[in-house]
Amino acid sequence: MPRAAGLSARLNLFRFLDLAESWSPLEGRPSLNAFTTYLELMADNPREELDTARLSDADAVTLITVHRAKGLEWDAVFIPALYRDNFPSRYRGDDPYTSADILPFEFRLDRESLPRIDAATPKEERKDALRARHLDSEWRLAYVAVTRARRRLSLSGAWWYGHPLPLTRPTRPSELFELGARLGPEGPRVEDPGPRPERTAYRSHASAPDPGLADGWAETLRLALDDPEHPRRMAQELGLVDAYDAAVAANQERLFSLPEPPPSHADRVVMTSATGLVTYARCPRRYEWSFVDPLPRRSSEAARRGTEIHRRIELHNRGQMPLEDADTAIYDLAGPADEPTPGSDPFRTFQSSHYAEQTPVFTEVPFEIVRPRARVRGRIDAVYATDDGGWEVVDFKSGRERPDGANLVQLQTYALAMTEADFGVEHPADLTVSFVYLGGEKTVTRSHPVDQEWLQRADDSVMALLSGIDAGRWDATPSDACRDCDFLRFCRPGREFLEVP
Repeated sequence: MPRAAGLSARLNLFRFLDLAESWSPLEGRPSLNAFTTYLELMADNPREELDTARLSDADAVTLITVHRAKGLEWDAVFIPALYRDNFPSRYRGDDPYTSADILPFEFRLDRESLPRIDAATPKEERKDALRARHLDSEWRLAYVAVTRARRRLSLSGAWWYGHPLPLTRPTRPSELFELGARLGPEGPRVEDPGPRPERTAYRSHASAPDPGLADGWAETLRLALDDPEHPRRMAQELGLVDAYDAAVAANQERLFSLPEPPPSHADRVVMTSATGLVTYARCPRRYEWSFVDPLPRRSSEAARRGTEIHRRIELHNRGQMPLEDADTAIYDLAGPADEPTPGSDPFRTFQSSHYAEQTPVFTEVPFEIVRPRARVRGRIDAVYATDDGGWEVVDFKSGRERPDGANLVQLQTYALAMTEADFGVEHPADLTVSFVYLGGEKTVTRSHPVDQEWLQRADDSVMALLSGIDAGRWDATPSDACRDCDFLRFCRPGREFLEVP
């Protein structure tokens, strides 16, 4: 990369690594998923830590904060505004036990490195400890600032500068300025503050000089408000009429053009998953509240354990060991039937089965089924080769078998995927789809040989469900599955079916 681009890229990598190293979750163990969630939250509420740094060419002057300058060097560095109480800044009395916007130290993850104070500590003692911590932080930042210079460091300040305004007496140089004067060769320095200036602050209404606007931009704007033709006459004087007219036309089109109309119903594409189809088959209203207009759901330890078991089976089939937590969205977990039975050890049951002794043809293979105006995605737990040269598609269930016809949709979806998707190998003539339940002492397998007739019924079933989703039919279909529904308290048909008040 060119020097400036290379420095920018290196700086951003360093700053990102610093952020990752200092991060710790407020709840649970550190994991990649938790960290990326944290980054998403920061992106929604931008902070300096995520700002990208862009450095200009070597001949340009870079205006940058001390925080952003970490990890970089320049031949010459200028640090301005070094007046007393500005940098290093003075402690402003921020107390976590009197200020509502500061978290008390005992609730912070870095509390071991903080002063040993709490609400019972006398106020003056707290103030002294907080002042000392603030100054330590300021001097660490000052160290970063002065060490950015490779060959020359210039420190500057002004006698009549600072807040509050207007100043009644001159400000004094800061401790950092005095330290630099003692340690290095001293440059020009004015010892006499002189008389107090009449104005010490920049007037925001003053018009800054502009090379293209003789009257300045603010006065030119006022003239244009009084006379809309004034800008075009200026463009004529400068020989820029064509460019002016093109800019005006582009702005008019941008400001007054109608927004793009929303896609019509005929153009919409239903995007769902195998789990979504099972949910819709079980109850369209549960699907609506899960995927269309999601409502909050209870945290389920059993569901998390089911995800963990699927993760362990996947790693076993790949010959790997777990290095990170599994995301509950990774696997096709269709509902309560997949939750482990209390007291059971589904993974041990899996290890004692013949599936644990086989190496799958595919493990956690993703797929996508494409239909007119619809796409269905999912992941198949495992595909095993059978003795007769066929394939067995297996979906592991960590609980015991329960009567639930909706679950069959999952196997139907997998069968369609296996016959339509291109997995890079020739498809065998014989195909079987199976649920393997691991909730007892031994595995229970429910298999369905797939022939053309079975496959056609599967396609009809999936298309009917997709049609209902596309049409927005969300009628409740109460059943015993309502007992495990997170939304029972909001669903009158479900409560009436279960005779729950």
